[in-house]
This record gives sequence, C-alpha cells and structure tokens, in this order.
Amino acid sequence: MLLSSQLIFVKMVYSDAREIYDRKCAGCHGIEGDGQGPGTSSAHPPPRDFRTWIFKYKSTPADYPPTDEDLLRIIKKGIPGTAMPGFEGILKDEEVKSVIQYMKKFSMFEIEEEEIPVVKVDGIPKLEPSAVEKGKKLYKEFGCPKCHGERGRGDSPRSQELEDDWGNRTVPRNLTKGWTYRRGSSVEDIYITLKIGTPGTPMPSFLEVLEEMREDKGIEVGSNETEKDLWSLAYYVHSLQEEPRFDTTLRVKYVDKLPNNPGDETWSFVKPARFHLIGQVIIPPRNFTPSIEDILVKAVHNGKGIAILVEWDDPTKTNLDSEDKIAIEFPITFKGREKPFFVLGNTDNPVNLWVFENGEFYEAYAEGAGTLRKQTNNNLLGSWIYENGRYRVLFKRLMTTEDDVEDTIIKPLKFLPIAFFVWDGFNGEAGLKCSISTWYYFIPEGKTSSKIFAIPILVLLLTFTSEVILMKRIKPNKK
Repeated sequence: MLLSSQLIFVKMVYSDAREIYDRKCAGCHGIEGDGQGPGTSSAHPPPRDFRTWIFKYKSTPADYPPTDEDLLRIIKKGIPGTAMPGFEGILKDEEVKSVIQYMKKFSMFEIEEEEIPVVKVDGIPKLEPSAVEKGKKLYKEFGCPKCHGERGRGDSPRSQELEDDWGNRTVPRNLTKGWTYRRGSSVEDIYITLKIGTPGTPMPSFLEVLEEMREDKGIEVGSNETEKDLWSLAYYVHSLQEEPRFDTTLRVKYVDKLPNNPGDETWSFVKPARFHLIGQVIIPPRNFTPSIEDILVKAVHNGKGIAILVEWDDPTKTNLDSEDKIAIEFPITFKGREKPFFVLGNTDNPVNLWVFENGEFYEAYAEGAGTLRKQTNNNLLGSWIYENGRYRVLFKRLMTTEDDVEDTIIKPLKFLPIAFFVWDGFNGEAGLKCSISTWYYFIPEGKTSSKIFAIPILVLLLTFTSEVILMKRIKPNKK
C-alpha cells in the first residue's frame, strides 16, 4: 500500500514537471529535449540539446555532468547574451527541481547520482600589485589572442572559423563587455571559466594547459604557482572590461576647432555616451541574432559645424563591397514631444540620415520603410578607422544648411532626438536586417563664457571686502 502511494506521488510530480516543461521550455528545447523547438531558428546560440547532457556553464570538470545546483542556477538566473531567460520569481525552486529531474529522461546516457567533483572558490586570494601585468603576459603565452584578439575584442582572423561540437558557428567572447559573459563577469566567475573551460566549444581548460606547461618545466603539478597563475590571468581579463553604463542623452561639447579625424586629440577630452542596440524585428527582414549590441558616441560643435564620432566593436571587418555600415537618424522637424517612427520615420514626419557605407559618406531621406533614398544635395563629410576589432567613424556637417526640407537643422541648446542603425555584413545583415536603437536625445552645449570664471572671483572679493568693513565698524573702541 505504501509503495503504491509513493508511485502515485512520483507520477503526479512527474506529470506536473512535464506540464511546466512543455509550457516554459519546449518552445526552444523541443518536446523531446532535442533543442528543435519552434523558437530554435531565432535563437543564437542554439538551444541546448538535452540528449547529449553536455552543458557549457557549470561548476564541474569538463568530463563530468553538471550538478543539479548548476542547472537550478541557470534556470533561475538565465544566461546573459542568449535567448535563455531567467525564471526566478516565475517558477518556485521546487518546480525548477522537478523540471530538472524531468529533463534527465531526455539524456542518451545514464546519469549516475554519485558524488561529482565541484570547483569551488573560497574567497579571492590577495595577489601582488603586479598580478595584472603577469596575467597580461600569460594571456599572450597561452595563445588567448588567437581567438580573443590582442585587445580582447574577439577580432582574430581565426574567430571567423570557429565552430562548437555541434557544428554551429561560435564567436569568441568580447572580453571588454563584461555584461555579456555567460557565466558571470566577476573575478571568481572568470577564474572558474579558466579552470574548467567551456565544454563543447574551442574554449579549453587552462588548468590542463598550465599543468602541461609545468610538467614540461619540471614544476610540481597542482602547485600553488598554478593557482596563482590562474588568478593572475583572471584579474587581467577582468581589467579589460569597460564600464557597463548606458546613456539616454548625448551632450555635444563646444570646441573652437572641429577635429578632422577619429584619432584627433580633441576626442580624448570628450566624454562618450554608450547607447544600447537591439535587432530590428518590427519590419521584415527581421534580425533575431544581432551581433552589434551597443555603440559609443562622442560629439562636438563650434557653433557652425558639428562632428559626431561613433565607435563599435565588429570582430569581422569585411571588404568595402560588403554591408558593414552605419547610419545616424534625425527627425527633419521636431516640435514638442512628437517624434517620427524610429524605423525610418513616416509620411507626416520624415527623417534625415547620415550614412557611412562602402567607404562613402552621404545624406539620405526617408518617410517610412521602403522609401530611403540618397539626397541630391550632400553636405556630409567624414573619415574612418578600423583597428583591433573596432570601427571609429567620424561624421561632419554644418549645423545649418540651405536645404531645410530634407536636412535636419541643429541649434545650440536645443534638444533633438537621435537614433542609430548598424549593419554587420559577416552576420548576413542588409536592408532592414540590422541592429537599431530607439530614439535617444542629444543637445549641443553653449559656448562657455569667461564670465563664468570671473563672477565667482568677483563675488568672493566683494564678500571679503564687506566682511573687513563690517568688522571695523563693530570693533569696540579702545579706552
């Protein structure tokens, strides 16, 4: 009787887990756990195939399956930069645990419940100040630039050829963007990734690499030096990360002379704004797997002309006849709060675009999808650089032109909406298949007057003089 009740209870739990899986997971991972759900075609990287029971982000050595805690963490937190969402607050822990047990039935291999070795971090060790420099040296010795590039932007020639164990194209992580790290971007997370590697991908376990190097040099395997080296490399990789800050407004600084190229010294004194991009999925052809997800923008003006510098990482610079391309979008007129539709405007509210394509800079006009055309009068100038996996494109134009029908007129101290389109030719992006931003704002600052510095000094002198006169008046007469 007791055994019968237990079997009924197990069947009920199993049935509930299947219902949750079918409702929350099968859309990508498939009813049979083969990673062939309806959403597979729009997910990059592809959803995990549970039949192989190979997982990339776990706390166990490469040859071991993940722990239930690993899977619980992934399902709750999701995986940054992928289609895998987090279900924390949506599913209870007990529900997630039941789904994990249900997922195991898809595996082609018997999953033993024996104790599995786990890589744990008991606090970050205190290293010498030279640890980052040592890590930089190890970065080169281990051959990391062969995939991740010299600056960590994933721009090596080999990056275009890499595949995972399932035959899918895999892209080396851009180490400067910590918010895209799959496991996490802390020093501890990086250390675990280095120690374990990423199973199923070209990313090796550097613990094995280090131990092979130490064996060749006659150093004891598993020594404290091995751990120090892993931590030094983790610290260096962590130091490559840029600030994960996104903006909504671009302040256009006033300068006496506009810069002539992307490398001009003027840009070193201008604060950048980082804007978020997403795949354009509103109008066909849609981009469900964008490769460009953010840009850095700086801008200056001198009251007559304006210069805008846009930078973005693209590890796969393609030939000039490709679709590596960028466009800046402005409303032609902007009154009140009414803005054009951010995907190329609309009939009643057209847009002016500044375009860099095939080494050419030109202005374009659009009043909706399918209406984009080059303008007859082109007032746009520019120059560009591609170096170490990063484009730096400079746009220059007069703030006011004679063409007030198709050109945007830019005025100091006036807010104006601004949006961006970026194309990666290697990712098959063309037409409306691109990365796009929503409307942000930019404002040209006014010229700083010398009075701003003179007035505080004058106020200070007047205050001091007044206090001296007052003290003399109230000072008691000596008898």
